[in-house]
Amino acid sequence: MDYTTIRYEKKDHVVVITLNRPEKKNALNRQMSRELIDVFAKVEADDDVRAVVLTGGPDCFCAGADLSEVQASESGEPPVEPGMGEKIRYLPKPTIAAIGGYCIAGGLEIAMRCDIRIASEDAKIGDRHIRMGLLGLGGGVVALPRMVGEGMAKELIFTGDLIDGKEACRIGLVNHIYSRDELINEAIKLAERIAANPPTAMKYTKRAIDVGIQMDESEAIRYSEICNDEVLASSEYKERVAQFLKE
Repeated sequence: MDYTTIRYEKKDHVVVITLNRPEKKNALNRQMSRELIDVFAKVEADDDVRAVVLTGGPDCFCAGADLSEVQASESGEPPVEPGMGEKIRYLPKPTIAAIGGYCIAGGLEIAMRCDIRIASEDAKIGDRHIRMGLLGLGGGVVALPRMVGEGMAKELIFTGDLIDGKEACRIGLVNHIYSRDELINEAIKLAERIAANPPTAMKYTKRAIDVGIQMDESEAIRYSEICNDEVLASSEYKERVAQFLKE
């Protein structure tokens, strides 16, 4: 697929995917949704890729759904292909959302599908579905309370207020904050540190967390043991043990 609404760049084991509709503040339309599904399938199939940075650049991550397409739709539903969020969420490789500028509604939901979020200090982040008379079904009403706690999530969702990167970091929605100039480079540095680790262990560690977080504790422990068995059976594990013994 030729990409017209995103950019794909690969360096060593890290891929940077950039939302690329600056004239629309990277608003999510049907074409971008299709391209994101395609590019994440491409990343999943490429064994050389070990970590992904998803960004809109330093000035705007994503301002939500393209309302012109929503208005033109008979159903009034957001212009999102089924399965897009799950494709990002369950990619078997770590993902980092680098949030600069506006990250609103559907944009926030995309960011929350990533494993790790970092932001610029002056980012503007929030779930504004309520102001449109909608629920954030792409993850907002489910993911946000799990990330920042029920009370804080309800305040952000019920008011539709925007918070900056500093506040997002304080409440645990993002892990780190940087200046706009530093944001993308810092995201790539973090991705490179992650990519330096063994990919098989990373794949099953991520799976154990993603699946286990939906289970009760005893079930999650049993599931993590199953994942660990896969790692122990890999040649990668045996090679790493031999390497450590030599050192």
